[in-house]
Amino acid sequence: ENIRTFSGIAQTDKVIALSFRNTGIIAQFDIKLGQTVKKVQLLAKLDNVQSRLAYEQSLTQKNSAQSQFNTTKLSLDRARALYEKGSASLSDFEGAKNAYKTAEQTYESAKRGVSIQQEQMKFGYLYAPESGVISAVNSEIKENVNPVQTIATLNAGTDMKINLGIPESIINKINVGDSVDVTFTSLQGKSFKAKVTEVSPTVSSTTATYPVHLILTRTTNDVKSGMTANVTFDFGVSKASNSRLVIPAYAVGEDHNGRFVFLLVS
Repeated sequence: ENIRTFSGIAQTDKVIALSFRNTGIIAQFDIKLGQTVKKVQLLAKLDNVQSRLAYEQSLTQKNSAQSQFNTTKLSLDRARALYEKGSASLSDFEGAKNAYKTAEQTYESAKRGVSIQQEQMKFGYLYAPESGVISAVNSEIKENVNPVQTIATLNAGTDMKINLGIPESIINKINVGDSVDVTFTSLQGKSFKAKVTEVSPTVSSTTATYPVHLILTRTTNDVKSGMTANVTFDFGVSKASNSRLVIPAYAVGEDHNGRFVFLLVS
Protein backbone atom coordinates (compact mmCIF):
# COMPACT_ATOMS: atom_id res chain seq x y z
CA GLU A 1 0.00 0.00 0.00
CA ASN A 2 2.97 2.34 0.50
CA ILE A 3 4.50 1.72 -2.92
CA ARG A 4 2.79 3.02 -6.05
CA THR A 5 3.98 3.01 -9.65
CA PHE A 6 2.81 5.41 -12.39
CA SER A 7 3.62 5.71 -16.07
CA GLY A 8 5.19 8.83 -17.54
CA ILE A 9 6.97 10.13 -20.62
CA ALA A 10 10.61 11.22 -20.81
CA GLN A 11 11.44 14.59 -22.33
CA THR A 12 14.42 16.93 -22.28
CA ASP A 13 13.94 19.77 -19.83
CA LYS A 14 14.13 22.45 -22.55
CA VAL A 15 12.13 21.91 -25.75
CA ILE A 16 12.09 24.86 -28.18
CA ALA A 17 9.71 25.22 -31.12
CA LEU A 18 11.65 26.85 -33.96
CA SER A 19 9.78 29.30 -36.19
CA PHE A 20 10.27 32.42 -38.32
CA ARG A 21 8.92 35.82 -37.37
CA ASN A 22 8.10 36.63 -40.97
CA THR A 23 6.15 35.25 -43.93
CA GLY A 24 7.80 33.80 -47.00
CA ILE A 25 9.10 30.81 -48.90
CA ILE A 26 11.96 28.82 -47.38
CA ALA A 27 15.00 29.37 -49.62
CA GLN A 28 17.57 27.62 -47.42
CA PHE A 29 16.86 24.73 -45.05
CA ASP A 30 19.78 23.14 -43.20
CA ILE A 31 17.79 21.15 -40.64
CA LYS A 32 17.80 17.37 -40.34
CA LEU A 33 16.26 15.03 -37.81
CA GLY A 34 18.76 14.13 -35.08
CA GLN A 35 21.15 16.91 -36.15
CA THR A 36 23.34 18.48 -33.47
CA VAL A 37 23.37 22.27 -33.74
CA LYS A 38 25.34 25.03 -32.05
CA LYS A 39 23.94 28.23 -30.60
CA VAL A 40 23.43 31.04 -33.22
CA GLN A 41 24.03 28.55 -36.06
CA LEU A 42 22.07 29.53 -39.20
CA LEU A 43 19.42 26.86 -39.75
CA ALA A 44 17.16 28.30 -42.44
CA LYS A 45 16.21 31.49 -44.25
CA LEU A 46 13.33 32.85 -46.30
CA ASP A 47 13.46 34.38 -49.76
CA ASN A 48 12.61 37.74 -48.07
CA VAL A 49 11.27 39.28 -51.30
CA GLN A 50 8.56 41.27 -49.54
CA SER A 51 10.91 42.40 -46.78
CA ARG A 52 13.58 43.56 -49.25
CA LEU A 53 10.96 45.44 -51.26
CA ALA A 54 9.63 47.13 -48.12
CA TYR A 55 13.20 48.01 -47.09
CA GLU A 56 13.93 49.60 -50.47
CA GLN A 57 10.69 51.58 -50.28
CA SER A 58 11.60 52.81 -46.82
CA LEU A 59 15.01 53.95 -48.11
CA THR A 60 13.31 55.88 -50.91
CA GLN A 61 10.96 57.53 -48.42
CA LYS A 62 13.87 58.41 -46.16
CA ASN A 63 15.87 59.97 -49.00
CA SER A 64 12.84 61.98 -50.08
CA ALA A 65 12.19 63.13 -46.53
CA GLN A 66 15.84 64.06 -46.09
CA SER A 67 15.77 66.14 -49.29
CA GLN A 68 12.61 67.91 -48.12
CA PHE A 69 14.18 68.49 -44.71
CA ASN A 70 17.29 70.07 -46.24
CA THR A 71 15.12 72.29 -48.46
CA THR A 72 12.99 73.56 -45.56
CA LYS A 73 16.13 74.19 -43.51
CA LEU A 74 17.54 76.44 -46.23
CA SER A 75 14.16 78.17 -46.52
CA LEU A 76 14.10 78.75 -42.77
CA ASP A 77 17.61 80.22 -42.77
CA ARG A 78 16.66 82.53 -45.63
CA ALA A 79 13.40 83.58 -43.97
CA ARG A 80 15.21 84.28 -40.71
CA ALA A 81 17.79 86.46 -42.45
CA LEU A 82 15.10 88.41 -44.32
CA TYR A 83 13.02 88.80 -41.17
CA GLU A 84 15.99 90.15 -39.23
CA LYS A 85 16.56 92.68 -42.01
CA GLY A 86 12.92 93.64 -42.03
CA SER A 87 12.41 92.35 -45.56
CA ALA A 88 10.02 89.53 -44.53
CA SER A 89 6.97 89.49 -42.33
CA LEU A 90 6.62 87.58 -39.09
CA SER A 91 4.02 85.28 -40.65
CA ASP A 92 6.49 84.32 -43.39
CA PHE A 93 9.12 83.50 -40.78
CA GLU A 94 6.65 81.47 -38.67
CA GLY A 95 5.48 79.62 -41.76
CA ALA A 96 9.06 78.65 -42.58
CA LYS A 97 9.59 77.42 -39.01
CA ASN A 98 6.45 75.28 -39.11
CA ALA A 99 7.45 73.78 -42.46
CA TYR A 100 10.90 72.98 -41.06
CA LYS A 101 9.46 71.24 -37.98
CA THR A 102 7.08 69.18 -40.11
CA ALA A 103 9.89 68.14 -42.46
CA GLU A 104 12.10 67.26 -39.49
CA GLN A 105 9.44 65.02 -37.97
CA THR A 106 8.82 63.34 -41.32
CA TYR A 107 12.54 62.73 -41.75
CA GLU A 108 12.91 61.22 -38.26
CA SER A 109 9.88 58.99 -38.88
CA ALA A 110 11.37 57.83 -42.19
CA LYS A 111 14.66 56.95 -40.46
CA ARG A 112 12.76 54.87 -37.91
CA GLY A 113 10.95 53.18 -40.78
CA VAL A 114 14.27 52.13 -42.30
CA SER A 115 15.41 50.66 -38.97
CA ILE A 116 12.16 48.73 -38.61
CA GLN A 117 12.45 47.28 -42.12
CA GLN A 118 16.05 46.28 -41.41
CA GLU A 119 14.79 44.31 -38.41
CA GLN A 120 12.04 42.78 -40.53
CA MET A 121 14.68 41.49 -42.95
CA LYS A 122 16.49 39.81 -40.04
CA PHE A 123 13.26 37.98 -39.21
CA GLY A 124 13.74 36.03 -42.42
CA TYR A 125 16.76 34.24 -40.92
CA LEU A 126 16.40 31.44 -38.38
CA TYR A 127 19.28 30.86 -35.97
CA ALA A 128 19.55 28.21 -33.28
CA PRO A 129 18.64 29.91 -29.95
CA GLU A 130 20.52 27.24 -27.98
CA SER A 131 22.83 24.31 -28.61
CA GLY A 132 21.02 21.00 -28.84
CA VAL A 133 19.58 18.28 -31.06
CA ILE A 134 16.78 18.55 -33.63
CA SER A 135 14.01 16.21 -32.45
CA ALA A 136 11.36 16.97 -35.09
CA VAL A 137 11.22 18.51 -38.58
CA ASN A 138 7.89 19.91 -39.77
CA SER A 139 8.77 21.81 -42.96
CA GLU A 140 10.79 21.50 -46.16
CA ILE A 141 12.64 23.82 -48.53
CA LYS A 142 10.43 25.82 -50.95
CA GLU A 143 7.55 25.64 -48.47
CA ASN A 144 5.56 28.80 -47.79
CA VAL A 145 5.48 29.45 -44.04
CA ASN A 146 3.77 31.94 -41.76
CA PRO A 147 4.99 33.68 -38.61
CA VAL A 148 5.08 31.48 -35.49
CA GLN A 149 4.53 28.34 -37.60
CA THR A 150 6.72 25.60 -36.07
CA ILE A 151 9.14 24.29 -38.71
CA ALA A 152 11.27 22.18 -36.33
CA THR A 153 11.72 21.29 -32.67
CA LEU A 154 15.00 21.67 -30.78
CA ASN A 155 15.86 19.67 -27.66
CA ALA A 156 18.24 22.04 -25.94
CA GLY A 157 18.21 20.77 -22.37
CA THR A 158 20.95 18.81 -20.66
CA ASP A 159 18.68 17.17 -18.07
CA MET A 160 16.01 14.56 -18.77
CA LYS A 161 12.55 15.31 -17.40
CA ILE A 162 9.76 12.82 -16.70
CA ASN A 163 6.17 14.05 -17.06
CA LEU A 164 3.38 12.09 -15.43
CA GLY A 165 -0.14 12.52 -14.06
CA ILE A 166 -1.00 11.70 -10.45
CA PRO A 167 -4.58 11.02 -9.23
CA GLU A 168 -6.09 13.16 -6.52
CA SER A 169 -5.98 10.30 -4.00
CA ILE A 170 -2.16 10.36 -4.07
CA ILE A 171 -1.18 13.93 -4.98
CA ASN A 172 -1.03 15.19 -1.37
CA LYS A 173 1.61 12.57 -0.58
CA ILE A 174 4.02 13.94 -3.21
CA ASN A 175 6.30 16.89 -2.50
CA VAL A 176 9.02 18.72 -4.37
CA GLY A 177 12.36 17.11 -3.61
CA ASP A 178 11.02 13.58 -3.12
CA SER A 179 13.31 10.87 -4.45
CA VAL A 180 11.81 8.18 -6.70
CA ASP A 181 12.93 5.15 -8.69
CA VAL A 182 12.50 5.19 -12.48
CA THR A 183 12.69 2.33 -14.95
CA PHE A 184 12.07 2.32 -18.69
CA THR A 185 10.29 -0.34 -20.70
CA SER A 186 12.92 -0.10 -23.44
CA LEU A 187 15.88 -0.29 -21.01
CA GLN A 188 15.52 -3.65 -19.32
CA GLY A 189 17.59 -4.19 -16.19
CA LYS A 190 18.41 -0.51 -15.70
CA SER A 191 17.08 1.65 -12.89
CA PHE A 192 17.51 5.38 -12.35
CA LYS A 193 16.98 7.82 -9.52
CA ALA A 194 14.97 11.01 -9.98
CA LYS A 195 13.73 13.91 -7.89
CA VAL A 196 10.37 15.64 -7.98
CA THR A 197 10.86 19.21 -9.27
CA GLU A 198 7.31 20.42 -9.94
CA VAL A 199 3.90 19.54 -8.54
CA SER A 200 0.89 21.24 -10.10
CA PRO A 201 -1.71 22.60 -7.66
CA THR A 202 -4.51 22.22 -10.24
CA VAL A 203 -5.85 19.24 -12.12
CA SER A 204 -5.32 18.90 -15.87
CA SER A 205 -8.55 19.27 -17.84
CA THR A 206 -7.41 16.73 -20.43
CA THR A 207 -6.24 13.90 -18.16
CA ALA A 208 -8.15 14.63 -14.89
CA THR A 209 -4.83 14.13 -13.04
CA TYR A 210 -2.31 16.47 -11.43
CA PRO A 211 0.80 17.04 -13.58
CA VAL A 212 4.07 16.19 -11.82
CA HIS A 213 7.56 16.68 -13.25
CA LEU A 214 10.73 14.82 -12.27
CA ILE A 215 14.39 15.24 -13.23
CA LEU A 216 16.78 12.30 -13.46
CA THR A 217 19.65 12.82 -11.03
CA ARG A 218 22.15 11.25 -13.43
CA THR A 219 22.34 12.18 -17.10
CA THR A 220 22.63 9.36 -19.60
CA ASN A 221 22.42 9.03 -23.37
CA ASP A 222 20.38 5.83 -23.00
CA VAL A 223 17.24 7.74 -22.04
CA LYS A 224 15.72 9.58 -25.01
CA SER A 225 12.72 11.85 -25.39
CA GLY A 226 9.47 9.98 -25.80
CA MET A 227 10.48 6.87 -23.86
CA THR A 228 7.86 5.42 -21.51
CA ALA A 229 8.94 5.58 -17.88
CA ASN A 230 7.67 3.66 -14.84
CA VAL A 231 7.99 5.89 -11.78
CA THR A 232 7.83 4.22 -8.35
CA PHE A 233 6.96 6.24 -5.24
CA ASP A 234 7.62 4.82 -1.78
CA PHE A 235 5.28 6.59 0.66
CA GLY A 236 6.54 4.77 3.73
CA VAL A 237 8.72 2.02 5.08
CA SER A 238 7.72 -1.25 3.48
CA LYS A 239 6.51 -3.92 5.94
CA ALA A 240 7.54 -6.74 3.66
CA SER A 241 9.72 -9.40 5.31
CA ASN A 242 11.12 -12.77 4.34
CA SER A 243 7.68 -14.31 4.81
CA ARG A 244 5.86 -11.82 2.56
CA LEU A 245 6.25 -11.38 -1.17
CA VAL A 246 5.27 -8.03 -2.70
CA ILE A 247 4.11 -8.34 -6.31
CA PRO A 248 2.89 -5.74 -8.85
CA ALA A 249 -0.84 -5.11 -9.08
CA TYR A 250 -1.08 -6.35 -12.68
CA ALA A 251 -0.05 -9.88 -11.50
CA VAL A 252 -3.25 -10.19 -9.45
CA GLY A 253 -6.31 -11.69 -11.15
CA GLU A 254 -9.92 -11.50 -10.07
CA ASP A 255 -13.02 -13.66 -10.64
CA HIS A 256 -16.39 -14.26 -8.92
CA ASN A 257 -14.58 -15.88 -5.96
CA GLY A 258 -12.28 -12.89 -5.35
CA ARG A 259 -8.68 -11.97 -6.12
CA PHE A 260 -6.01 -14.59 -6.85
CA VAL A 261 -2.45 -15.10 -8.13
CA PHE A 262 -0.82 -18.02 -9.91
CA LEU A 263 1.83 -19.87 -7.93
CA LEU A 264 4.45 -21.84 -9.83
CA VAL A 265 5.47 -24.95 -7.86
CA SER A 266 8.63 -26.70 -9.05
